[in-house]
Amino acid sequence: MRSETWVIAAAVLLVVVLGATDTFGRIKLVTLPRRESIDVRLDRDNYTLCEEERTLTLQQGRNKVDFSWANTYIDMGSIQFRVISAPGKVNVLSVSYPPGENALVWTVSSEKAGPAKIRISYLMSNFNRYYAYRAVADREEKKLTLRCFLRMQNSTGERFIGANIYPKVGDMYERSLDNGEAKLILAKKLSEVSFDKIYEFDANRRKETEMRYVLKNDRQHNLGLFTLPSGKVRIYQDDGHGGVAFLGEDWGATTATGEEMKLFLGLAKDVVVKRALMDTKDENKRGPIRDVRQDMRFTLENFKKQEVMLRILEHPNGQWEISDKKLKIQIGEDTDPNKKEEEISWDDHVEIEKKDVNNVIFHVKLPPTTKEKKYILYYTIHFKNLW
Repeated sequence: MRSETWVIAAAVLLVVVLGATDTFGRIKLVTLPRRESIDVRLDRDNYTLCEEERTLTLQQGRNKVDFSWANTYIDMGSIQFRVISAPGKVNVLSVSYPPGENALVWTVSSEKAGPAKIRISYLMSNFNRYYAYRAVADREEKKLTLRCFLRMQNSTGERFIGANIYPKVGDMYERSLDNGEAKLILAKKLSEVSFDKIYEFDANRRKETEMRYVLKNDRQHNLGLFTLPSGKVRIYQDDGHGGVAFLGEDWGATTATGEEMKLFLGLAKDVVVKRALMDTKDENKRGPIRDVRQDMRFTLENFKKQEVMLRILEHPNGQWEISDKKLKIQIGEDTDPNKKEEEISWDDHVEIEKKDVNNVIFHVKLPPTTKEKKYILYYTIHFKNLW
């Protein structure tokens, strides 16, 4: 027999009035009370929480609710029976599991006879969901529209007909999803999302500068309503002619409120960083222990027409501190023997962020440069107590 709730070889929900003794026979009925609603909640990654409501007719005294299923991915230990409304006081006295069967039996006491609305909840696996995004930036690359899509695939063995589906992102949807069926829905559209386009240089990754969109998941940037789930992000830009141009795609990591989602766009040809170790010296030797001083030099070039935000990532290790910070403008080409350097304000252009003991970020506001004019960033790092 096939029920509304489970794809079942033999499914029964039986209410039997007990006499003076506790002994009874398990009787299976052909008909089941009609399911009135079912909620499917997708806020867990590995399981799906299902909650359904039905109306049973309870007799006064003890009742046996006999429940069995087959061919569905239900976690038996998660099944719960709750009474929503009843003509009198109702208590669940016990639950038992017949050996060798996908079944359980609730013993329920009812103060009065009459209809009782009950809720049965359980966890199911094999209800797969995947999130994906479409981000369309404006022509100036200041704001974008972010659409979050949810792809659902029902492989639970269950038929969800007229279900209320609660995704991790967005509002509730009423949908039918048969066993084996897949559907794609727009879970949430977020407009006027402000973001930063940054250029990132990390010598540990590559010699070129990377381009990224950075989305801060907070209210100030018109996000921050929920954690953004991980998923593939396709990135487009308004082409100024009524269409969009494809910029690239990246995998967006799970991004909690207050955190950043960084989306890789490609390598920048017009923002160039050259890293050089100028000098290394041992200092303050104490037997096998010593301090080490390193003088670093970064040549920064920006051939775009506007200022860009550049992040330089460095990865020191252990105990360290930075000193002798300088930012200079080099006038003249590298091959010019008469080239000169003029120091400018560090604080107006550079901010240092110490992430942890192994990571530091230099945030640089880099104006446009030419072949005859470029920026040079200097700093000294002291490593303490090296063996």
